[in-house]
Amino acid sequence: MSRNLGLITGASVMGAVFAFASATADITTAPPEAVATGMRITFAVAALLIVAALAIRALLAKERRGTRSAAATAAGSTLRHHKDYRKTKGTGNNCRLCRSNTDQSS
Repeated sequence: MSRNLGLITGASVMGAVFAFASATADITTAPPEAVATGMRITFAVAALLIVAALAIRALLAKERRGTRSAAATAAGSTLRHHKDYRKTKGTGNNCRLCRSNTDQSS
């Protein structure tokens, strides 16, 4: 739903930017220079919006890199557990997490 809303809104806004930038009352009788100017300005606005979106995303990614979420930490410990299990498989219950689970269930 939000993707469709963004698509329709964006297309409408960019059409309005083109109409404003071409600076003509009737686009069907506009001179080619006015249409070209409208297209250049419309694409420049689109490029600026893309650059702004990428900058916001880069800032958010940089902020997230500094702090790991609890889910990421838990996923990392699960991965380490599986590596430990593969190393000790067949040699008894030497895995640190398996021992703690066995101790709790007894």
